[in-house]
Amino acid sequence: MFLLAYEIGIKKPDPRIFQTACDKLDLPPTDVLMVGDDRAADTGAAALGCPVHLVDHLPVDERPGSLAEILDMIPPCR
Repeated sequence: MFLLAYEIGIKKPDPRIFQTACDKLDLPPTDVLMVGDDRAADTGAAALGCPVHLVDHLPVDERPGSLAEILDMIPPCR
């Protein structure tokens, strides 16, 4: 799932955007992994208790593994 900040009128790093995403997922922030590439904007999720994983800000064609490494960070579905 993804949520675009401009669609709900909130700018990152305001934690409300991350809370909105958690609400839409019906999950507590501690169970939602925020993956981003902007330390200033994307770490707003940490204020809620979301784990945050930052990736290098690179063009897609310079990410040979894409975001495959993230899959290993996600626990199996309950």
